[in-house]
Amino acid sequence: NIILPNAAASGIFLQSTTLLVTSGLLTRLNEEEVKAVIAHEASHLKNKDPLILNLLITAEYLLRVYIFMTFMKYFNVITELAYLYVSLTVLFFLAKFIEARADIEAAIRLGTPYPLISALKKIGARRLMGELTTVDRLLSWLKWNPHPPITFRLEKLHELSKKKVISPWSEAIFSCLSDFMRTLGSLLKPRSEKYSIS
Repeated sequence: NIILPNAAASGIFLQSTTLLVTSGLLTRLNEEEVKAVIAHEASHLKNKDPLILNLLITAEYLLRVYIFMTFMKYFNVITELAYLYVSLTVLFFLAKFIEARADIEAAIRLGTPYPLISALKKIGARRLMGELTTVDRLLSWLKWNPHPPITFRLEKLHELSKKKVISPWSEAIFSCLSDFMRTLGSLLKPRSEKYSIS
């Protein structure tokens, strides 16, 4: 019962899953938008995303311990912090594939991406204002946040209204990687590109 509009899925095994929806989400979104957000979260549960994230986190931790123990003599405070920054950035980047796939699958299940587009605009208005330039978008890709840039999510959902998706996983991974590379490449252009979502 909080004013912040949010929803989340939790639980490693289907028998012990929880789908949380705040009262703020229920009051700010209409019924179709709430259904779209629940479809996104249900996609996480159906695909065992909490378990996948747990395994990714565990693998990153074990790899870190192995690398530190094996190459301890090469590490100091600076190299340890640099390694930690890179490994956690990669971990959160991989998590963005999961979020993009949940968006795509929710739009497919509902038969339309528009309720989710509308819900994301309401829920992510502040983030949307923080992604007006190419640099902002690139920083959103590199943030320690499992969600891709909201401008990317909205563009991807708009694109889904005109195309048929065969595999939500491959669509999500390819879209995330290509948008990240495109955003990175556009920094070489002389002027800043502005993003606007209709």
